[in-house]
Amino acid sequence: MLETPILSTDIDYNNVYDPAEDTFLLMDALESEHNKGQYDLERSTLSLEIGSGSGMISSFIIKHKIFGENNYHLSSDINPLAIKETLKTIKLNGVGRNDVLLMSLLDSVRDGSIDYLVFNPPYVPSDDVPILSDEDRLSVALEGGKNGMEITNLLIEQLSMKLSTEGCAYILFCASNKPLEYKESISDMYNMELIEKRKCGWEVLSIYKITRK
Repeated sequence: MLETPILSTDIDYNNVYDPAEDTFLLMDALESEHNKGQYDLERSTLSLEIGSGSGMISSFIIKHKIFGENNYHLSSDINPLAIKETLKTIKLNGVGRNDVLLMSLLDSVRDGSIDYLVFNPPYVPSDDVPILSDEDRLSVALEGGKNGMEITNLLIEQLSMKLSTEGCAYILFCASNKPLEYKESISDMYNMELIEKRKCGWEVLSIYKITRK
């Protein structure tokens, strides 16, 4: 089992998402794919984690060369404080070949450029999608609007333009997101393969690999 990155003892968890069961499930899924030899480790590739938060997953990807020796990794978040913590965690783990970007989803990404996308979205169902503010920076990392899927929907709409020809996305879903129904609803455009599934407290979480047809 690959070593879990270490985190600073002074991360501001009042404003940045605290790694939890979903974080570790996503790392387990990425490690499983790596061990199964799912990636062309010789090819030069570009990976991106959206919503990097504390920086644990991005540090895991870079530290263990999850996507190969010739992979360059990008981390992004819409929360400036998360950007700060991601940079801190990456430096603390002594890993390199990374840029950290302040951006929303894939809005600033060049078309056809992403080979591997990783996203632990705000998946908790809520009445509305919250707006980032100085008073509330955590809700945007947790609440996903109707069925917890509004942010994930926006992201998947962008995939056909932003993924490379053989690119894939690893996205986390909870049971309330109804992933099997969602898989059927996008089946004309995408393949959606279950990689990992786990009961975490009161919730059942799953990681799906999404590729274009």
